[in-house]
Amino acid sequence: MKKMSLILLVVLLVLSTSLVAAQEDPITLTFWSHTHPPMVDLNEQLVAEYMDLNPHVTIEYQVIPNNLFFETMLVSTSTGVGPDVMNMGNAQLISDYLPRGLIAELDVEALGFDSLDDLLAAYVPNALAGAMMDGSYYGLPSEINTDMLAIYVPDLVEAGYPEDWAPTTWDELGEVAGELSRFDENGNQTHRGFDLVYLHAGWFSNQFQTLAMQTGCTYYNEELTESTINSPECVAAAQIWHDMIFEYQAANPSLSSRESTVPLQDYIDGTVSMTFIQPWGMELVRQGDPERWENTRLVALPQVDPENPANKINAYYWAVNSGSDVQEEAWKFIAHMASHPGRWLLDVNFLQGNVGMDELPEAV
Repeated sequence: MKKMSLILLVVLLVLSTSLVAAQEDPITLTFWSHTHPPMVDLNEQLVAEYMDLNPHVTIEYQVIPNNLFFETMLVSTSTGVGPDVMNMGNAQLISDYLPRGLIAELDVEALGFDSLDDLLAAYVPNALAGAMMDGSYYGLPSEINTDMLAIYVPDLVEAGYPEDWAPTTWDELGEVAGELSRFDENGNQTHRGFDLVYLHAGWFSNQFQTLAMQTGCTYYNEELTESTINSPECVAAAQIWHDMIFEYQAANPSLSSRESTVPLQDYIDGTVSMTFIQPWGMELVRQGDPERWENTRLVALPQVDPENPANKINAYYWAVNSGSDVQEEAWKFIAHMASHPGRWLLDVNFLQGNVGMDELPEAV
Protein backbone atom coordinates (compact mmCIF):
# COMPACT_ATOMS: atom_id res chain seq x y z
CA MET A 1 0.00 0.00 0.00
CA LYS A 2 2.84 2.35 0.86
CA LYS A 3 4.45 1.57 -2.47
CA MET A 4 1.18 2.17 -4.33
CA SER A 5 0.67 5.46 -2.47
CA LEU A 6 4.17 6.55 -3.39
CA ILE A 7 3.55 5.74 -7.05
CA LEU A 8 0.28 7.70 -7.04
CA LEU A 9 2.01 10.65 -5.40
CA VAL A 10 4.74 10.64 -8.04
CA VAL A 11 2.17 10.43 -10.84
CA LEU A 12 0.21 13.35 -9.37
CA LEU A 13 3.35 15.41 -9.02
CA VAL A 14 4.28 14.74 -12.63
CA LEU A 15 0.78 15.62 -13.83
CA SER A 16 0.61 18.81 -11.78
CA THR A 17 4.05 19.88 -12.97
CA SER A 18 2.97 19.27 -16.57
CA LEU A 19 -0.19 21.28 -16.08
CA VAL A 20 1.68 24.22 -14.56
CA ALA A 21 4.19 24.10 -17.37
CA ALA A 22 1.39 24.08 -19.92
CA GLN A 23 -0.31 27.04 -18.24
CA GLU A 24 2.92 29.01 -18.26
CA ASP A 25 3.95 28.33 -21.85
CA PRO A 26 5.07 31.72 -23.16
CA ILE A 27 2.70 33.49 -25.52
CA THR A 28 3.39 36.57 -27.62
CA LEU A 29 0.50 38.73 -28.81
CA THR A 30 0.81 41.52 -31.34
CA PHE A 31 -1.60 44.45 -31.09
CA TRP A 32 -1.82 47.35 -33.57
CA SER A 33 -3.84 50.56 -33.41
CA HIS A 34 -4.01 53.95 -35.09
CA THR A 35 -2.59 57.10 -33.49
CA HIS A 36 -4.69 58.95 -30.93
CA PRO A 37 -2.55 60.10 -27.97
CA PRO A 38 -5.12 59.70 -25.15
CA MET A 39 -6.07 56.26 -26.48
CA VAL A 40 -2.45 55.21 -26.92
CA ASP A 41 -1.68 56.22 -23.33
CA LEU A 42 -4.48 54.06 -21.92
CA ASN A 43 -3.67 51.21 -24.32
CA GLU A 44 -0.12 51.16 -22.98
CA GLN A 45 -1.36 51.13 -19.38
CA LEU A 46 -3.80 48.26 -19.99
CA VAL A 47 -1.22 46.26 -21.95
CA ALA A 48 1.22 46.55 -19.03
CA GLU A 49 -1.49 45.56 -16.55
CA TYR A 50 -2.44 42.50 -18.59
CA MET A 51 1.17 41.33 -18.74
CA ASP A 52 1.50 41.82 -14.97
CA LEU A 53 -1.58 39.67 -14.44
CA ASN A 54 -0.38 37.09 -17.00
CA PRO A 55 3.42 36.84 -16.75
CA HIS A 56 3.57 34.21 -19.48
CA VAL A 57 2.10 36.67 -22.02
CA THR A 58 4.12 39.28 -23.89
CA ILE A 59 2.19 41.90 -25.82
CA GLU A 60 3.94 43.80 -28.59
CA TYR A 61 1.97 47.00 -29.14
CA GLN A 62 2.52 49.00 -32.32
CA VAL A 63 1.01 52.39 -33.17
CA ILE A 64 0.59 53.18 -36.88
CA PRO A 65 0.30 56.78 -38.15
CA ASN A 66 -3.27 57.66 -39.06
CA ASN A 67 -2.48 58.51 -42.67
CA LEU A 68 -1.01 55.03 -43.17
CA PHE A 69 -3.23 53.04 -40.85
CA PHE A 70 -5.98 51.60 -43.05
CA GLU A 71 -3.70 50.68 -45.95
CA THR A 72 -1.02 49.19 -43.70
CA MET A 73 -3.50 47.13 -41.70
CA LEU A 74 -5.34 45.70 -44.70
CA VAL A 75 -2.20 44.81 -46.65
CA SER A 76 -0.55 43.25 -43.59
CA THR A 77 -3.58 41.23 -42.57
CA SER A 78 -4.30 40.09 -46.12
CA THR A 79 -0.74 38.84 -46.57
CA GLY A 80 -0.56 36.94 -43.29
CA VAL A 81 1.74 39.27 -41.37
CA GLY A 82 -0.87 41.35 -39.58
CA PRO A 83 -1.33 41.56 -35.80
CA ASP A 84 -3.19 39.12 -33.58
CA VAL A 85 -5.36 41.94 -32.20
CA MET A 86 -6.43 45.07 -34.04
CA ASN A 87 -8.61 48.11 -33.44
CA MET A 88 -10.50 48.73 -36.66
CA GLY A 89 -13.31 50.98 -37.90
CA ASN A 90 -16.71 49.49 -38.67
CA ALA A 91 -16.71 50.68 -42.30
CA GLN A 92 -13.45 48.86 -42.99
CA LEU A 93 -14.52 45.74 -41.12
CA ILE A 94 -17.77 45.39 -43.03
CA SER A 95 -16.46 46.35 -46.46
CA ASP A 96 -12.98 44.79 -46.48
CA TYR A 97 -12.18 42.46 -43.60
CA LEU A 98 -15.31 40.39 -42.97
CA PRO A 99 -16.04 39.55 -46.63
CA ARG A 100 -12.43 38.35 -46.99
CA GLY A 101 -12.62 36.17 -43.87
CA LEU A 102 -9.79 38.07 -42.19
CA ILE A 103 -11.45 38.39 -38.75
CA ALA A 104 -12.19 35.61 -36.25
CA GLU A 105 -15.69 35.22 -34.83
CA LEU A 106 -16.15 36.26 -31.20
CA ASP A 107 -15.00 33.68 -28.66
CA VAL A 108 -17.76 34.16 -26.11
CA GLU A 109 -16.19 31.92 -23.48
CA ALA A 110 -12.77 33.57 -23.73
CA LEU A 111 -14.51 36.93 -23.33
CA GLY A 112 -15.94 35.72 -20.02
CA PHE A 113 -19.59 35.14 -20.97
CA ASP A 114 -21.72 32.00 -20.77
CA SER A 115 -23.51 32.71 -24.04
CA LEU A 116 -23.74 35.16 -26.91
CA ASP A 117 -27.05 36.38 -25.51
CA ASP A 118 -25.35 37.23 -22.22
CA LEU A 119 -22.64 39.13 -24.08
CA LEU A 120 -25.12 41.11 -26.17
CA ALA A 121 -27.15 41.89 -23.06
CA ALA A 122 -24.10 43.64 -21.60
CA TYR A 123 -24.29 46.27 -24.36
CA VAL A 124 -26.97 48.66 -25.57
CA PRO A 125 -28.88 47.47 -28.66
CA ASN A 126 -26.88 47.44 -31.90
CA ALA A 127 -23.58 48.32 -30.18
CA LEU A 128 -21.97 45.34 -31.92
CA ALA A 129 -23.78 45.80 -35.25
CA GLY A 130 -20.75 47.40 -36.87
CA ALA A 131 -18.84 44.13 -36.51
CA MET A 132 -21.60 41.75 -37.57
CA MET A 133 -22.08 39.76 -40.77
CA ASP A 134 -24.69 37.11 -41.53
CA GLY A 135 -25.83 37.02 -37.91
CA SER A 136 -22.36 36.42 -36.46
CA TYR A 137 -20.29 38.90 -34.46
CA TYR A 138 -16.60 39.65 -34.87
CA GLY A 139 -15.60 42.41 -32.47
CA LEU A 140 -16.20 44.33 -29.25
CA PRO A 141 -16.67 48.11 -29.44
CA SER A 142 -13.74 50.20 -28.29
CA GLU A 143 -15.47 53.46 -29.18
CA ILE A 144 -18.84 54.52 -30.56
CA ASN A 145 -19.07 58.00 -32.06
CA THR A 146 -21.41 60.51 -33.62
CA ASP A 147 -20.79 63.99 -34.98
CA MET A 148 -21.40 67.22 -33.06
CA LEU A 149 -20.51 70.84 -33.74
CA ALA A 150 -17.81 72.40 -31.58
CA ILE A 151 -18.09 76.19 -31.18
CA TYR A 152 -15.44 78.43 -29.62
CA VAL A 153 -17.74 80.84 -27.78
CA PRO A 154 -15.40 83.87 -27.47
CA ASP A 155 -15.25 84.15 -31.27
CA LEU A 156 -19.06 84.27 -31.38
CA VAL A 157 -19.27 86.92 -28.68
CA GLU A 158 -16.60 89.05 -30.35
CA ALA A 159 -18.68 89.00 -33.54
CA GLY A 160 -21.78 90.14 -31.64
CA TYR A 161 -23.62 86.82 -31.26
CA PRO A 162 -25.03 85.49 -27.98
CA GLU A 163 -23.12 82.79 -26.14
CA ASP A 164 -25.93 80.27 -26.65
CA TRP A 165 -26.17 80.71 -30.43
CA ALA A 166 -26.43 77.45 -32.37
CA PRO A 167 -27.26 76.90 -36.05
CA THR A 168 -30.37 75.06 -37.12
CA THR A 169 -29.50 74.73 -40.82
CA TRP A 170 -26.29 74.63 -42.85
CA ASP A 171 -27.13 78.01 -44.35
CA GLU A 172 -27.30 79.53 -40.86
CA LEU A 173 -23.92 78.00 -40.04
CA GLY A 174 -22.42 79.25 -43.28
CA GLU A 175 -23.62 82.81 -42.81
CA VAL A 176 -22.28 83.14 -39.27
CA ALA A 177 -19.08 81.23 -40.01
CA GLY A 178 -18.42 83.55 -42.94
CA GLU A 179 -18.65 86.52 -40.58
CA LEU A 180 -16.16 84.86 -38.22
CA SER A 181 -13.62 84.35 -41.01
CA ARG A 182 -10.78 86.86 -41.27
CA PHE A 183 -8.67 88.05 -44.21
CA ASP A 184 -5.48 90.08 -44.57
CA GLU A 185 -5.09 93.29 -46.59
CA ASN A 186 -4.48 91.25 -49.72
CA GLY A 187 -7.68 89.28 -49.34
CA ASN A 188 -5.96 86.09 -48.20
CA GLN A 189 -7.89 84.14 -45.61
CA THR A 190 -6.12 83.96 -42.24
CA HIS A 191 -8.88 82.51 -40.05
CA ARG A 192 -11.78 80.18 -40.81
CA GLY A 193 -15.18 80.49 -39.21
CA PHE A 194 -15.88 76.80 -39.84
CA ASP A 195 -14.00 73.99 -41.47
CA LEU A 196 -13.77 70.24 -41.80
CA VAL A 197 -10.70 68.00 -41.58
CA TYR A 198 -8.69 67.25 -44.72
CA LEU A 199 -6.23 64.54 -43.66
CA HIS A 200 -6.86 61.54 -45.90
CA ALA A 201 -9.57 59.68 -47.81
CA GLY A 202 -11.05 58.19 -44.64
CA TRP A 203 -11.74 61.64 -43.25
CA PHE A 204 -13.23 62.91 -46.51
CA SER A 205 -15.48 59.86 -46.69
CA ASN A 206 -16.55 60.03 -43.05
CA GLN A 207 -17.55 63.69 -43.21
CA PHE A 208 -19.28 63.33 -46.57
CA GLN A 209 -21.31 60.41 -45.19
CA THR A 210 -22.65 62.70 -42.46
CA LEU A 211 -23.89 65.17 -45.06
CA ALA A 212 -25.13 62.35 -47.32
CA MET A 213 -27.35 60.94 -44.58
CA GLN A 214 -29.12 64.28 -44.33
CA THR A 215 -29.71 64.66 -48.07
CA GLY A 216 -30.71 61.02 -48.64
CA CYS A 217 -27.64 60.24 -50.73
CA THR A 218 -26.73 56.57 -51.20
CA TYR A 219 -23.69 55.43 -53.12
CA TYR A 220 -25.40 52.55 -54.98
CA ASN A 221 -28.87 51.51 -56.04
CA GLU A 222 -30.74 48.89 -54.01
CA GLU A 223 -29.47 46.07 -56.22
CA LEU A 224 -25.86 47.27 -55.80
CA THR A 225 -25.48 47.15 -59.56
CA GLU A 226 -25.05 50.84 -60.33
CA SER A 227 -23.41 53.83 -58.66
CA THR A 228 -25.75 56.67 -57.69
CA ILE A 229 -23.04 59.08 -56.55
CA ASN A 230 -24.12 61.59 -59.21
CA SER A 231 -27.74 61.60 -58.05
CA PRO A 232 -29.33 64.94 -57.01
CA GLU A 233 -29.20 63.80 -53.37
CA CYS A 234 -25.44 63.18 -53.49
CA VAL A 235 -24.81 66.41 -55.39
CA ALA A 236 -26.78 68.23 -52.67
CA ALA A 237 -24.47 66.77 -50.00
CA ALA A 238 -21.38 67.89 -51.90
CA GLN A 239 -22.97 71.31 -52.45
CA ILE A 240 -23.06 71.93 -48.67
CA TRP A 241 -19.31 71.41 -48.48
CA HIS A 242 -18.73 73.45 -51.64
CA ASP A 243 -20.77 76.38 -50.33
CA MET A 244 -18.86 76.52 -47.05
CA ILE A 245 -15.70 77.10 -49.08
CA PHE A 246 -16.83 79.20 -52.05
CA GLU A 247 -20.13 80.90 -51.16
CA TYR A 248 -19.69 81.71 -47.48
CA GLN A 249 -15.87 81.76 -47.49
CA ALA A 250 -15.98 80.05 -44.11
CA ALA A 251 -13.81 77.02 -44.96
CA ASN A 252 -10.50 76.75 -46.79
CA PRO A 253 -8.85 73.35 -47.38
CA SER A 254 -5.55 74.95 -48.35
CA LEU A 255 -5.14 76.24 -44.78
CA SER A 256 -5.91 72.93 -43.12
CA SER A 257 -3.32 71.24 -40.92
CA ARG A 258 -2.01 67.92 -42.20
CA GLU A 259 -0.96 66.73 -38.74
CA SER A 260 -2.57 63.29 -38.68
CA THR A 261 -1.62 62.57 -35.06
CA VAL A 262 -3.90 65.39 -33.84
CA PRO A 263 -6.75 65.70 -36.36
CA LEU A 264 -8.32 68.69 -34.58
CA GLN A 265 -5.08 70.68 -34.45
CA ASP A 266 -6.58 73.65 -36.32
CA TYR A 267 -9.38 74.02 -33.78
CA ILE A 268 -6.94 73.58 -30.88
CA ASP A 269 -4.61 76.21 -32.36
CA GLY A 270 -7.48 78.70 -32.73
CA THR A 271 -7.31 79.04 -36.51
CA VAL A 272 -10.89 77.66 -36.82
CA SER A 273 -13.90 78.84 -34.80
CA MET A 274 -16.21 75.87 -35.42
CA THR A 275 -15.71 72.30 -36.58
CA PHE A 276 -17.06 68.75 -36.51
CA ILE A 277 -16.15 66.89 -33.33
CA GLN A 278 -16.84 63.41 -32.01
CA PRO A 279 -16.61 62.22 -28.37
CA TRP A 280 -13.01 61.05 -28.81
CA GLY A 281 -12.02 64.58 -29.86
CA MET A 282 -13.08 66.14 -26.57
CA GLU A 283 -10.08 64.88 -24.63
CA LEU A 284 -7.81 65.81 -27.52
CA VAL A 285 -8.93 69.45 -27.31
CA ARG A 286 -8.78 69.50 -23.52
CA GLN A 287 -5.21 68.21 -23.50
CA GLY A 288 -4.20 70.45 -26.38
CA ASP A 289 -5.50 73.70 -24.86
CA PRO A 290 -7.49 73.57 -21.58
CA GLU A 291 -8.63 77.19 -21.98
CA ARG A 292 -10.04 76.51 -25.42
CA TRP A 293 -11.86 73.46 -24.14
CA GLU A 294 -13.36 75.45 -21.24
CA ASN A 295 -14.80 77.92 -23.75
CA THR A 296 -16.11 75.33 -26.21
CA ARG A 297 -19.82 74.55 -26.59
CA LEU A 298 -20.95 71.30 -28.16
CA VAL A 299 -24.25 71.44 -30.03
CA ALA A 300 -26.16 69.28 -32.48
CA LEU A 301 -25.12 69.49 -36.12
CA PRO A 302 -27.09 71.76 -38.46
CA GLN A 303 -29.63 69.92 -40.58
CA VAL A 304 -30.87 69.91 -44.15
CA ASP A 305 -34.36 69.24 -42.78
CA PRO A 306 -34.56 70.31 -39.11
CA GLU A 307 -37.96 68.63 -38.80
CA ASN A 308 -36.38 65.27 -39.67
CA PRO A 309 -32.85 65.36 -38.25
CA ALA A 310 -30.33 62.73 -39.25
CA ASN A 311 -26.85 61.86 -38.11
CA LYS A 312 -24.60 58.85 -38.50
CA ILE A 313 -22.94 56.64 -35.91
CA ASN A 314 -19.57 55.04 -36.49
CA ALA A 315 -17.46 52.83 -34.28
CA TYR A 316 -14.14 51.09 -33.81
CA TYR A 317 -13.91 47.49 -32.66
CA TRP A 318 -11.28 45.30 -31.04
CA ALA A 319 -11.01 42.27 -33.29
CA VAL A 320 -8.84 39.18 -33.71
CA ASN A 321 -7.02 38.19 -36.87
CA SER A 322 -8.46 34.93 -38.23
CA GLY A 323 -4.90 33.88 -39.04
CA SER A 324 -3.72 34.25 -35.44
CA ASP A 325 -2.32 31.17 -33.72
CA VAL A 326 -3.26 32.51 -30.28
CA GLN A 327 -6.89 33.49 -30.77
CA GLU A 328 -8.13 32.42 -27.35
CA GLU A 329 -5.50 34.50 -25.56
CA ALA A 330 -6.21 37.39 -27.96
CA TRP A 331 -9.88 37.41 -26.96
CA LYS A 332 -8.92 37.23 -23.27
CA PHE A 333 -6.77 40.29 -23.80
CA ILE A 334 -9.67 42.08 -25.50
CA ALA A 335 -11.89 41.15 -22.54
CA HIS A 336 -9.35 42.88 -20.30
CA MET A 337 -9.32 45.97 -22.52
CA ALA A 338 -13.13 46.10 -22.54
CA SER A 339 -13.50 45.64 -18.79
CA HIS A 340 -12.60 49.26 -17.96
CA PRO A 341 -15.37 51.38 -19.53
CA GLY A 342 -15.05 54.01 -16.81
CA ARG A 343 -11.38 54.57 -17.52
CA TRP A 344 -12.05 54.79 -21.24
CA LEU A 345 -14.78 57.35 -20.56
CA LEU A 346 -12.80 59.46 -18.09
CA ASP A 347 -9.35 59.33 -19.72
CA VAL A 348 -10.20 59.18 -23.43
CA ASN A 349 -13.90 60.14 -23.77
CA PHE A 350 -14.63 56.82 -25.46
CA LEU A 351 -18.23 55.63 -25.22
CA GLN A 352 -18.31 51.85 -25.60
CA GLY A 353 -22.03 51.15 -25.48
CA ASN A 354 -22.09 49.31 -22.16
CA VAL A 355 -25.47 48.91 -20.48
CA GLY A 356 -25.60 51.31 -17.54
CA MET A 357 -22.68 53.42 -18.77
CA ASP A 358 -24.50 56.55 -17.58
CA GLU A 359 -24.35 55.14 -14.05
CA LEU A 360 -20.57 54.70 -14.01
CA PRO A 361 -18.85 56.79 -11.31
CA GLU A 362 -16.71 58.31 -14.04
CA ALA A 363 -19.84 59.50 -15.87
CA VAL A 364 -20.84 61.83 -13.05
